[in-house]
Amino acid sequence: MKQKACEQEGNSTKKPDGGYFPLSVLQICMVWFARKRHLITALDQRVYFALCELKSRRCTLKPGESPYYTIQELERLVGWGRGPFPLRASQSRLQKAGLLATSKKSEITLTTTPESMPLDDLSGLHHMLGQIKNPNRKIPVPRRIIRLIASGARPSVIATIFGHLIRCMYFKNGGCNPKGTCKVSWIAELFNISPRSVKSARKHLTEELGWLEPLSTEQWYLNRYGLRVNINLYWNGAVSNDTPKIAPPSVDNSPHEQATGPEKEPKISPPQAEKEPKISPPSNIDQKPLQDLKNQKPERHPFGEPACGGNGFCAKTSKTRPTLNKVLSSDLRDMNRLLSLYEQALAKGMAEKSDRGRLNFVAAAEHARSIGSINPPGLFAWMVRKQQWNYITNDDEDSATRRLKTHLYGNFTETRGTIPWDGLKPERLELSEDARIIAAVKRALQQHQMQIDPFFAIRREKPEFTRERYKAAEDELRNHALRQKQQNTPEDMSSELAHVREALPA
Repeated sequence: MKQKACEQEGNSTKKPDGGYFPLSVLQICMVWFARKRHLITALDQRVYFALCELKSRRCTLKPGESPYYTIQELERLVGWGRGPFPLRASQSRLQKAGLLATSKKSEITLTTTPESMPLDDLSGLHHMLGQIKNPNRKIPVPRRIIRLIASGARPSVIATIFGHLIRCMYFKNGGCNPKGTCKVSWIAELFNISPRSVKSARKHLTEELGWLEPLSTEQWYLNRYGLRVNINLYWNGAVSNDTPKIAPPSVDNSPHEQATGPEKEPKISPPQAEKEPKISPPSNIDQKPLQDLKNQKPERHPFGEPACGGNGFCAKTSKTRPTLNKVLSSDLRDMNRLLSLYEQALAKGMAEKSDRGRLNFVAAAEHARSIGSINPPGLFAWMVRKQQWNYITNDDEDSATRRLKTHLYGNFTETRGTIPWDGLKPERLELSEDARIIAAVKRALQQHQMQIDPFFAIRREKPEFTRERYKAAEDELRNHALRQKQQNTPEDMSSELAHVREALPA
């Protein structure tokens, strides 16, 4: 349906389907700069473009007629649905930010100069305008893309739309020229967003919405100037699932939205989907139940690992050899399969050939098993290929150490930090009760950093403890420490502390 446009630039013989609204490059940069400086919110930005749409709806009034704007119409464009009070507050914030000069029921005026903004430092805005060759020109922005922005879209999508409008949308020779080139890096630098989000937004505008149409571009031209694109002037306003749907143009009661018979033209059908429906695989009903290893738990090893042979892979967990190209969950659970993957990683230079490298490899598997909630094998493969060992925690290393010791030396009981009673030397049992009390009191005073004579600390609890007993016990401790040093046996005072606690009064 051919629709009339707001022709403030002169008579137009070619215009977007649904018309356009002229916005200057400066106004677009001012809106984005105000949003970045937190002068306005995301809702205020949507209200700004909804006001542009309201102005364009009244641009073909007859002489002598005055426009009349309602908050209900603005609410339908924004898709707010929570009452008029937030929208009125948004208009007030737009006026304070210097983007809206007048907002009345009969008049809407947008500002066109940055001097109206209540900021002393406008260097960021001037830096944006310095990256654009012709910042003073006006852009014929299609009204349907204005309604898309007003109804709500991601910031990266809005920035990508702005960038392509600035680079590709021109009004020349009485018509709209929608072709041009635009680089992802230029949009990312201009609007201060990541290039990855710009690529995702352009893919969304190209493949899902169909608003952008990429043209064939040679590689050297693509590297220097960017992708050649064509803005679809016949885009029918279809939106994807991540944005609210826009009311169809027929809902608008403005005179220029009503089409007559001679102006009606056939619309271009949307492009055909690239992916065709796939044929479902053959049914497995003919198979006899319980004849294969599917959905069956493998036999467990006494140490908690699957029972595997010595050929480098577990026949009861998978019929194929483990490979780094497709890591399975069973590869992370089975140490034989995991070490086979380690050998492959060594051959490809993805791991270090040392005990430390093997520990990092197993610890990466433990990290993927404990952290990965959706795809643990994928997380493990990424860590190995990128060698992201810095994500490994101390708990992952401890768990990997236990798994390696169990696999290499069999089941064991970790005795780090303790010495069993049957391994004590005879010298450890020769200490008298007084010597053990003095050793425990000295250790307690040292831990609490208390500068007190141990003798007086003991006399507080044991008044019968004399200075002669203290000196004799101290000499015994000194001789005992000398014998321990000569025999090169580490001293473990945990057992003495237990005896001291029994000897001291409660």
